[in-house]
Amino acid sequence: MIRYIESRRHQPEDRLKTVLDLKSSKGDSPFAALDALYLQIFSSVEKDQIRNVLDVLSALVLVKTYKPAPLEELLGYRFGQLKAVMTDMIALVEIPTGRHNPVKIYHASLPDFLLDPFRSRNFLDLPRAFEKLARTPIPEF
Repeated sequence: MIRYIESRRHQPEDRLKTVLDLKSSKGDSPFAALDALYLQIFSSVEKDQIRNVLDVLSALVLVKTYKPAPLEELLGYRFGQLKAVMTDMIALVEIPTGRHNPVKIYHASLPDFLLDPFRSRNFLDLPRAFEKLARTPIPEF
């Protein structure tokens, strides 16, 4: 939550108000508040970048790709493009400066959220993600 509020691209006061105004989905899920925050973060991703963000997250979750250089190669990105694509996800994912330092998903619950269609509202299209990864030669990690 702190990383979300501290975004350099937004006013912290506005982000804090957004978090305080979040309404978790009704139900017995112990993850309702966390899921509401995840959905808010995903909804703030620029529309022209959402497919790219989901491709990166698919690779991170399904292939366990953790270094920028092979991840950029896998997705057909130019050097440094990964950081630009993931700009709106800095609250959830760290893209390191060095090409060979690991990409970090800050929260172990993020893959669980993405892989559960009831929690993520089918945000991650698993058949599309598997198909895209199956058609792409996987670089050495």
